Amino acid sequence: MAVRTYSLRADGDRLLAPNFRVREFASRCGADRILICDNLIRTLQRIRDHFGVPVTISSGFRTEAHNRRVGGATNSQHLRGTAADITVRGVAPLAVAQFAEHLGMGGIGLYATFTHVDTRAARARWDQRSGRPVNVSGFPGFAPPPQPTPPQPPPPPPIQNTPQQPQEDNSMTEAQVRAIVREEIQNVLSGNGTEPSPWAREEFAAAMAAGITDGTRPLGYATRQEMAIMTLRATQ
Repeated sequence: MAVRTYSLRADGDRLLAPNFRVREFASRCGADRILICDNLIRTLQRIRDHFGVPVTISSGFRTEAHNRRVGGATNSQHLRGTAADITVRGVAPLAVAQFAEHLGMGGIGLYATFTHVDTRAARARWDQRSGRPVNVSGFPGFAPPPQPTPPQPPPPPPIQNTPQQPQEDNSMTEAQVRAIVREEIQNVLSGNGTEPSPWAREEFAAAMAAGITDGTRPLGYATRQEMAIMTLRATQ
C-alpha cells in the first residue's frame, strides 16, 4: 500500500487516474503537501466507473491542524493520505457504501450526506447517519449485475433431403409372364403365330449350320405346336 507525496503547486493538475487529479485530495487548509495512497486512487476510480457519474472528494488528505479544526479523530486515516469522504452524483450514500463493501475496502463509514472510504489494513464499519457513530458488521446489499449470456450460434440449416426420383420398374410379376406365355401359345395353337420371329429365324439358321436340323424338323425334338401344348400345361 504505497502512499506518495505530492505538491499542490507543482502537481495540482497532475492526472492520477482517468477522473482524478492531485488537487482533489489536497487538505482544505490550502497546505502544499499532499499524501495520497495508490490503492485509494484505484478504488475511487472503480467507484466512478461503476456508477458512471462524477465523484466529489469533500475531504481527502488532512494536515494535523486542519484535522483538529474539523474535529477529526487523532488517528484519522485522512492524516495518512489513505482516506476520502466522497459523494457520488445522484447516488445515495448507502448505495456507495454497499458497493465499497463489495470492493472489500478496509474502512467504510456511512454518513447522512456522504460516504467515508479508506484503505486501512484492519476492517472497520460504522454508521453515523444519526449523528453519532455506531459500529456495524457491514453494508451488504450490493448485487453484481448478471453477466450477459453469450449469443448462441445459430442452429445448422436443416439437411435438405433431395427426393429420389422413383426408378421405372420394368420387371414383371410371375402372373404377368404366365399371361404373356399363354397368349403366345394360344396364337401358336390357333395358327396365328405360325411365322417365326426374327430371333427364331437366326437360331434356326444356326441349328441348320450346326447339323442339328435339316431344315424341316429336328430329329427327336418336339414340334413347335407340341412344345406350345407342353408349356401351356406347365403354366396352368
